[in-house]
Amino acid sequence: MSTAEAASSLQEARATHLFLTRRVVAIAWAAVFAAASDSLTVGAGVLLVLYPLIDVVASVVDARGQEGSARRPLELNAAVRVAAAVALGIAATGDKGDVLAVFGVWAALTGAAQLLAIYVATGGLEFVIQAWLLARRRRRLATVPA
Repeated sequence: MSTAEAASSLQEARATHLFLTRRVVAIAWAAVFAAASDSLTVGAGVLLVLYPLIDVVASVVDARGQEGSARRPLELNAAVRVAAAVALGIAATGDKGDVLAVFGVWAALTGAAQLLAIYVATGGLEFVIQAWLLARRRRRLATVPA
């Protein structure tokens, strides 16, 4: 294995670890937020600001492992998420409608930014797997005697 191949393999392993960690943290955040979000309390406000900041950290860590043009979108992503954290902090002092509006704008902007080929391919693969699982389940249910 060449040095370049070893470096690429190490980078892929780090990226996989980062993405899995990011997913686990997002799930944990969602569970805690669901428990704390009955009203816009200080705790819920802190959680609202914390979510994009978690993404900032992940984007910065990911950007450190990239070079050249692959680094710029990650740095831009981190900057957008910092702005989202600030906007969510301000919105959290208002009502739930303000928070939903800011989250909606943030989701739309980040969703549009993620229309890169890798995200489309990954999403497409997920839809294919889901369709296959649903078709398999439907076939099983069709063969079970009533």
